[in-house]
Amino acid sequence: MVFKTDISTATIAKELSPLFARHPAVLIWSVDITDVDNVLRIEASNTVTEIEIIKLVQSLGYFCVVLD
Repeated sequence: MVFKTDISTATIAKELSPLFARHPAVLIWSVDITDVDNVLRIEASNTVTEIEIIKLVQSLGYFCVVLD
């Protein structure tokens, strides 16, 4: 899954770590803060949806939408 976010620093990206570490379906994740879209990439099992990931990120107060 690939998302556009407003996560623009490594410090902010680290805030996501506990969130994704607790989620059993999230296998690997990363944020490319050098990309203009601050791209969040997630590899996960089929039990999690894009909407669920968006809600998780938004729960921390950050913008997150599916990147087309």
